[in-house]
Amino acid sequence: MLTYTIIRREHSITAAPAGELIGYDIRDFERDILAWTGPGTAVEMDLAAVNFIDSMGIGFLLRLKGRIEARGGSMAIVNPRREIASIFFRYKLDGILCVRRAAPCACQRMAC
Repeated sequence: MLTYTIIRREHSITAAPAGELIGYDIRDFERDILAWTGPGTAVEMDLAAVNFIDSMGIGFLLRLKGRIEARGGSMAIVNPRREIASIFFRYKLDGILCVRRAAPCACQRMAC
Protein backbone atom coordinates (compact mmCIF):
# COMPACT_ATOMS: atom_id res chain seq x y z
CA MET A 1 0.00 0.00 0.00
CA LEU A 2 1.25 3.44 -0.92
CA THR A 3 1.23 6.23 1.63
CA TYR A 4 2.60 9.68 0.96
CA THR A 5 3.34 13.10 2.35
CA ILE A 6 3.29 16.32 0.34
CA ILE A 7 5.06 19.37 1.74
CA ARG A 8 4.24 22.64 0.05
CA ARG A 9 6.47 25.70 0.10
CA GLU A 10 6.09 28.99 -1.78
CA HIS A 11 7.53 27.78 -5.11
CA SER A 12 8.21 24.12 -4.48
CA ILE A 13 6.67 20.86 -3.41
CA THR A 14 8.30 17.81 -1.87
CA ALA A 15 6.27 14.67 -2.51
CA ALA A 16 7.41 11.68 -0.47
CA PRO A 17 5.73 8.37 -1.26
CA ALA A 18 6.41 5.38 0.97
CA GLY A 19 6.03 1.69 0.18
CA GLU A 20 5.39 0.38 -3.30
CA LEU A 21 4.96 2.80 -6.20
CA ILE A 22 2.69 0.60 -8.30
CA GLY A 23 -0.15 1.17 -10.74
CA TYR A 24 -3.29 0.90 -8.70
CA ASP A 25 -2.12 3.12 -5.82
CA ILE A 26 -1.09 6.27 -7.70
CA ARG A 27 -4.24 8.04 -8.92
CA ASP A 28 -4.90 10.03 -5.71
CA PHE A 29 -1.20 10.77 -5.30
CA GLU A 30 -1.02 12.29 -8.79
CA ARG A 31 -4.19 14.33 -8.23
CA ASP A 32 -2.86 15.75 -4.95
CA ILE A 33 0.50 16.73 -6.46
CA LEU A 34 -1.09 18.40 -9.48
CA ALA A 35 -3.49 20.33 -7.23
CA TRP A 36 -0.50 22.26 -5.85
CA THR A 37 1.48 22.60 -9.09
CA GLY A 38 1.58 25.72 -11.22
CA PRO A 39 3.97 27.91 -13.20
CA GLY A 40 7.44 27.92 -11.66
CA THR A 41 6.70 25.12 -9.17
CA ALA A 42 9.65 22.79 -8.57
CA VAL A 43 8.53 19.32 -7.51
CA GLU A 44 10.96 17.04 -5.70
CA MET A 45 9.81 13.43 -5.72
CA ASP A 46 11.62 11.98 -2.71
CA LEU A 47 11.81 8.23 -3.26
CA ALA A 48 13.83 7.40 -0.13
CA ALA A 49 10.98 5.35 1.36
CA VAL A 50 9.94 3.61 -1.88
CA ASN A 51 11.00 -0.03 -1.74
CA PHE A 52 9.50 -1.20 -5.05
CA ILE A 53 8.44 0.36 -8.35
CA ASP A 54 6.75 -1.39 -11.28
CA SER A 55 6.36 -0.34 -14.91
CA MET A 56 3.16 1.55 -14.11
CA GLY A 57 4.98 3.43 -11.35
CA ILE A 58 7.70 4.42 -13.81
CA GLY A 59 5.03 5.43 -16.32
CA PHE A 60 3.40 7.51 -13.60
CA LEU A 61 6.65 9.41 -12.96
CA LEU A 62 7.14 10.07 -16.68
CA ARG A 63 3.52 11.19 -17.15
CA LEU A 64 3.63 13.36 -14.03
CA LYS A 65 6.83 15.04 -15.19
CA GLY A 66 5.17 15.88 -18.51
CA ARG A 67 2.05 17.24 -16.84
CA ILE A 68 4.09 19.36 -14.41
CA GLU A 69 6.23 20.75 -17.23
CA ALA A 70 3.09 21.53 -19.28
CA ARG A 71 2.01 23.72 -16.34
CA GLY A 72 5.37 25.54 -16.33
CA GLY A 73 6.95 23.59 -13.48
CA SER A 74 9.77 21.09 -13.13
CA MET A 75 10.28 17.74 -11.42
CA ALA A 76 13.32 15.94 -10.00
CA ILE A 77 13.64 12.48 -8.49
CA VAL A 78 15.62 12.65 -5.25
CA ASN A 79 16.98 10.09 -2.80
CA PRO A 80 16.05 6.89 -4.63
CA ARG A 81 17.31 3.71 -2.99
CA ARG A 82 20.14 2.05 -4.87
CA GLU A 83 17.80 -0.65 -6.24
CA ILE A 84 15.35 1.95 -7.53
CA ALA A 85 18.07 4.21 -8.96
CA SER A 86 19.58 1.26 -10.84
CA ILE A 87 16.28 0.83 -12.72
CA PHE A 88 16.40 4.45 -13.89
CA PHE A 89 20.01 4.06 -15.07
CA ARG A 90 19.61 0.58 -16.60
CA TYR A 91 16.78 1.77 -18.84
CA LYS A 92 18.40 5.16 -19.45
CA LEU A 93 15.53 7.01 -17.80
CA ASP A 94 18.05 9.31 -16.13
CA GLY A 95 18.24 11.04 -19.52
CA ILE A 96 14.53 11.85 -19.24
CA LEU A 97 14.05 12.17 -15.48
CA CYS A 98 16.35 14.32 -13.37
CA VAL A 99 17.68 11.87 -10.75
CA ARG A 100 19.79 13.26 -7.90
CA ARG A 101 20.63 13.22 -4.26
CA ALA A 102 18.62 15.56 -2.04
CA ALA A 103 21.19 18.36 -1.90
CA PRO A 104 19.58 21.54 -3.29
CA CYS A 105 21.98 22.03 -6.17
CA ALA A 106 21.86 21.82 -9.95
CA CYS A 107 20.51 18.55 -11.22
CA GLN A 108 23.29 15.99 -11.40
CA ARG A 109 23.19 12.30 -12.11
CA MET A 110 23.58 10.08 -9.12
CA ALA A 111 26.49 7.62 -9.05
CA CYS A 112 25.37 4.07 -8.34
